[in-house]
Amino acid sequence: MKIISRNYLLTGIVLVIIFDVFAPNVLGNRGEIIYVDDDNFLGPWDGTLEHPYQFIRDGVAAADPGFPLPGGLTLPLNRDAFTDLTFNFANTPFFVNFNGTLDNSGSGNAQFNTLGPLPNGFVGRTVQFAFILYGPFDFVSSPVAIKIVQ
Repeated sequence: MKIISRNYLLTGIVLVIIFDVFAPNVLGNRGEIIYVDDDNFLGPWDGTLEHPYQFIRDGVAAADPGFPLPGGLTLPLNRDAFTDLTFNFANTPFFVNFNGTLDNSGSGNAQFNTLGPLPNGFVGRTVQFAFILYGPFDFVSSPVAIKIVQ
């Protein structure tokens, strides 16, 4: 039996505050209206009329998620500053085993280590992670949402 090792890269996204302007809505890629209102400071934020996103970037991300990868694949996350951190600091104490080789059973184990308490501003936010297999690029996972509670 020949064992083929596969490389993986785990990446994440946090919706980063970039725009602080009002826009009434953005039309999503499925024809639904995605609402944005910069007065919605406390959330929740799901893009509905009742719970509009606070920032235009979030509405745009919901309208057309993902960025292209080689091999015709699309990572189901929008690239932001947190995504770049996971790329640039993979396999550091913050992002343990974020880039590596799957074991013989096809598994990998990655850890996101905050190295201590997070500032209160992170509580209630959601971080999304997905992984890709590369060498060659031929698989992208679905995103997994992790809500920060403490």
